[in-house]
Amino acid sequence: MSNPNSNPIPSAPSVLAPQSNALVGPASPHQGDDRMAYERMLGFMREREGTTLLPILVDTLTMVVAVLKALPRLRAMRAEIVALPGVDPRCVDDLEDCAHAFLYATSRYHTSTRPPERLLEVTEKATALRAHLHSSILPFIHSGIIDGRELDKYQGMKGYKIVANDLSILSMILRNEWPKLENRTIITAAEVNDAVSMSMEIAAMVAAREGAPAVVADAAQIRLLAYNLLLQRYQEARASVLFIRRVESDGDSIAPSLFAGRTKRRDTGDGAEGEDEADDVTVAAIPGSDSSVVASPGAPPNGAHTRLLDAADDAFDA
Repeated sequence: MSNPNSNPIPSAPSVLAPQSNALVGPASPHQGDDRMAYERMLGFMREREGTTLLPILVDTLTMVVAVLKALPRLRAMRAEIVALPGVDPRCVDDLEDCAHAFLYATSRYHTSTRPPERLLEVTEKATALRAHLHSSILPFIHSGIIDGRELDKYQGMKGYKIVANDLSILSMILRNEWPKLENRTIITAAEVNDAVSMSMEIAAMVAAREGAPAVVADAAQIRLLAYNLLLQRYQEARASVLFIRRVESDGDSIAPSLFAGRTKRRDTGDGAEGEDEADDVTVAAIPGSDSSVVASPGAPPNGAHTRLLDAADDAFDA
């Protein structure tokens, strides 16, 4: 006889709505500033799409801190910097926004690759429920009271899909055999209903997550664009400072290399390698820098700007 106080198992259990997997900004006191800077610079980042981009070689926070630390002195020298032929004033004016935009783009990328908190939370609960249901029905299967052939598909291992599938198997067995178990097991009807709901919710969130490679790829691409824009702006300002301060030889203390400590072997051109040299990059060496993006209106041709940068390199190497 059935227990009049027990809760029946509905034939169509309700499914909890999966949480949104939308990208969010970094959880930091400067989140608003970073996001607004990102939105202001996004158009400039997109302009670099289709060009050759440099890989990210510097830690994000290290790069941003170095740029922001140099920014006050670069602003103090702005008049001298923008007076040089072919120099784009944005190499100083946009530098702070570029730094914050790169920080936000990096946080956005990392957020897109992390499992949503709801998925982790539900899976943790589902794993505990799976263990409870499995251990509770085994005696009934071994004694032949219920049919446990479906349990052959049970895996009992880690993994979102595995946990969801295991719960689906257990809940199906329990639903089919419930009249035999209702008054003989510590399992409740609510737990069976939870198993069905959790299984379906995890499956829905995993499906949404697996359908998001395009979101992750876009976030990675924008992060790379943000890095290249910040690098190009800073290197243009740095090259200008090295040229302006070539006599004093203190330009490197005003705008330090972002690649300090990184070295590469100098190619001597005859197949042999020469001595180590600083792995510093200038605007002239950045593939994809276009005079239409770099040069300000009415500035001299890009060739003049390239010669300026070459002179700055010579002054630095001397």
